[in-house]
Amino acid sequence: MRNPLLVCASVPAALLLAEGALRLAGFSAPMFFGPDEVAGTWHRPRVSGLVHNEGRAWVETNSEGMRDREYAVKKPAGTIRVAVLGDSMTEAMQVPIEMTFERLLERKMRSCTGRRVEVMNFGMSGFGTASELLTLRDRVWKYEPDAVLLAFFFGNDIRNNHPSLEQDPLLPYFVYQGDRLTLDDRFRERLKVSRLRSSLRSVRDWLTDHLRILQLYYRFVLTMKSRKKTAGAPGIPGTESGTDNQVFLAPTDKTWQEAWRVTEALILTMRDEVRAHKAEFSILVIPSGIQVHPDVRLREGFRQRIGAESLRYPTDRIEAVAREANIPVVSLVEAATMQNASSQKTVHGFANAVPGFGHLNEMGHQMAAEALAHRFCLASSR
Repeated sequence: MRNPLLVCASVPAALLLAEGALRLAGFSAPMFFGPDEVAGTWHRPRVSGLVHNEGRAWVETNSEGMRDREYAVKKPAGTIRVAVLGDSMTEAMQVPIEMTFERLLERKMRSCTGRRVEVMNFGMSGFGTASELLTLRDRVWKYEPDAVLLAFFFGNDIRNNHPSLEQDPLLPYFVYQGDRLTLDDRFRERLKVSRLRSSLRSVRDWLTDHLRILQLYYRFVLTMKSRKKTAGAPGIPGTESGTDNQVFLAPTDKTWQEAWRVTEALILTMRDEVRAHKAEFSILVIPSGIQVHPDVRLREGFRQRIGAESLRYPTDRIEAVAREANIPVVSLVEAATMQNASSQKTVHGFANAVPGFGHLNEMGHQMAAEALAHRFCLASSR
């Protein structure tokens, strides 16, 4: 009888010790994300914790689920509001919020305009242009922005916009029916089915918010899912597994041709809707790490390995779409290449991950803010 009782007593004791050890070690990995009927996925409101798997930053979400501070819905008089749409590059959980390009741009614009400026972060990990358009429609307009900035990261944004490439049934996709671009909203029906388990999910989320050992478990599960999703995908092993080499090549198969076609149509749709709301629309093009890496031999070896004529194809294509559609575009490719070459440091990556690859670091956000400030300050002076 003593052995079963000993086991029953030792298991909770071991879990309690593990919980204490994780807290003493400073481990934190709360569940920031949840299902969302607007865009497929979104941040859970009022969640906070330390993110340190790539970079190190204390992350908080506001009551609307934005990785940002609280905002009044009604725009204060005399305020310039800029809404930024994007994916994890925009969300920027890898750096402290004060060092994101949104906050840095805010300060620079205040200096050049002499007015109160609010740069609002609507970035979300895993977003493609489809999710960003739906976020614009459902979450952004109530804040009456004067400008909308689409932060476009071609490393995975094109893939995100095609169901056969992304292979996530709980995300929205726009598809062509004849010549008409329409929303495939079956993801909402699938979310309703999963919502039947919402009570259990709420309990799980509450427990995960408060127990580090559960956070460790779910971090492991999500890491394994991410590795499985990107396993076997073309990429630089161990560096940019979440990006696509295919974007550097002119598409030859129908799937990638359709992905590009849908992406470009979504950008034009976004432009039209922003202008219909009497706001300015512009695009920020964010490069991938390999495209601007300071090691020229590494870049050239990568180019030859994938058979690309150059690494500029996706940048040139997006810039061409923007010029033809009369959309102001700020590309960070040249600035990042020059900065990396002159400093022999990189605007991507972190010491606790892979320097030179991954998300923008603090130097990358500073560079983005300076390029954007030049564009917005110049526009405000006209």
